[in-house]
Amino acid sequence: METKTNSPAALSVFVVVIISVIMTDTIEETPQLYYPITDVNFDGCTLIVPSVSVGNVGQLCTDLLILSLGCQKTGYLWHQAILPIVGADPYKVSSPDLALPAEVYYSKNHNLVILQLRSSIIKKLRKRFLSDLVLWMKSIGVSQVTVLTGSSNEERIDEQITTEPFRYLVSAESNPSLAETFRSLGWISLEKRLHFPALSKLESLEEDNQNGGQIVIPGGGFAKQLITVCTESNLNCVALIKFCSEGDNIPDALVMLRKLNEWLKLLEVDSMGSPKLVFPHSWNHLFGNPPPRQLY
Repeated sequence: METKTNSPAALSVFVVVIISVIMTDTIEETPQLYYPITDVNFDGCTLIVPSVSVGNVGQLCTDLLILSLGCQKTGYLWHQAILPIVGADPYKVSSPDLALPAEVYYSKNHNLVILQLRSSIIKKLRKRFLSDLVLWMKSIGVSQVTVLTGSSNEERIDEQITTEPFRYLVSAESNPSLAETFRSLGWISLEKRLHFPALSKLESLEEDNQNGGQIVIPGGGFAKQLITVCTESNLNCVALIKFCSEGDNIPDALVMLRKLNEWLKLLEVDSMGSPKLVFPHSWNHLFGNPPPRQLY
């Protein structure tokens, strides 16, 4: 029995299927990541992005930067890897604006773009998200990417315990001048690990040979992967890392911001060398209300 496939109905279905496939492929290959609310030229800017990591140090530091620098919101990012959330404006009391999971801010005076992430990235979609993110970064012409992240206190090796709890990560081969700048500030480069997890003294001594071992950022979220993708795309990228534990991480964020300011000179400092900051009102609710006095 011969099957007819040239009827108008069959052809219509066939055309719809083909169009659907073409549209789906196009969406997957060239997704729209950035949705602007104002027209801004980011060419030549430094971009700061926090990695969702232990202690949320990057996000807290980014909140301080956005408010203290008086940054302008220019748009937001949307990607299927970002968990959807919505909340009240974290910077203005009684504001009608909503906070979205990935917002972009801009400071013209400091030639700075800030991506604030308030939601987690789905792990199985992380690779795709970072690839799309770097494509967007290159398309807007940023000159450098700075990742702010935390790393788990309990996973430190001996020399990380006996020195200040802050590290940086940058490829000296691809950006030797920046590596030299950090060394001149007295910063310590993130040590490589021969094994992970491993906290033995033997490993610590052997790690003086930086030609061996691997880069590990326990609890650092996507920081290491983002640096890898940026390097593969010939985009300068550096990570600032603060060792911390979960809890009140405001002091960790202040350390992170002070280090960032030593390098980029974004904020004025007082006589003690501390940046002049404006704290978000939303931080008043980080730990809820105090316990009722009637309990005591």
